[in-house]
Amino acid sequence: MVAPVRTYTQPKILSDLVKYEEEVGYSRDTGTLKAGETTVIGTPVAHDANGKVVALPNDGSLACIGVSIAERSAGVADVTDGALYIANNALLADSGIVWPSGISGANKTKAVGELRALPGPVKVRAAV
Repeated sequence: MVAPVRTYTQPKILSDLVKYEEEVGYSRDTGTLKAGETTVIGTPVAHDANGKVVALPNDGSLACIGVSIAERSAGVADVTDGALYIANNALLADSGIVWPSGISGANKTKAVGELRALPGPVKVRAAV
């Protein structure tokens, strides 16, 4: 008789994504999470036309303003200060970024370029 094999998938933690950041209050930012939006650690985020934080769309239509560092969900109403994300002076592991389904390589490159162009750049590196 063979014993059953149990598997366990460890949830993503902040150090899977963030390899370096300035003091917590400096590298991080908050914003109003738009109703119906959900982010997990590693979700690239953008501002919509109303300045609310949304998950980066896969079509490249919005500029990437940071990468989420918390699991947050807005139900039927916007959540003030519901989004917590890295916005400047940080080093992120590319393996920790949770890209939207269907995003093209060109749009990933565009988003990484937008992060690097932020005041106090957010750098994304492979294998850090």
